[in-house]
Amino acid sequence: MAISYGKTFFDPDGQTDLPHDCTVCRRDPEARAAWGCDGPTDEPQVWIPCRCGGLEEECPACDGHGHEPVHRCPNALVEDDRLVIELLNLFAVYPEQLPYPGGLYQQPATYVQGMRILARGRARMERLIHEELERERERERQRAARKSPR
Repeated sequence: MAISYGKTFFDPDGQTDLPHDCTVCRRDPEARAAWGCDGPTDEPQVWIPCRCGGLEEECPACDGHGHEPVHRCPNALVEDDRLVIELLNLFAVYPEQLPYPGGLYQQPATYVQGMRILARGRARMERLIHEELERERERERQRAARKSPR
């Protein structure tokens, strides 16, 4: 079983990264079923850090262990819109509110990377909006100058 820490997954034997390979699944229906490409599996495919950080004994996701089981292939989940929505929800409160206890260095690396990507995207959008507003103001000034008597 693999456990996720940041971007790399670990299994109890110390093997890193996921055994899941989409090139195998495209040819092998048994691998698709075993790895959870099309639906949930009986056994977890990976474990990811739980939001509670293992601090809540009654946590419905991890039962207080700190890791939440994922019963699907992570590659299949990446295209799930719910994950994108979750990331955007986390970004809405970033950096004032972090998903895990501690500071920024205690957060998963993928979370920090995702927030940086979204922050760059937001800064670019804000710059483009500002530039468009400036162009619109300039057009308005030019229109006003043409209409005003000299």
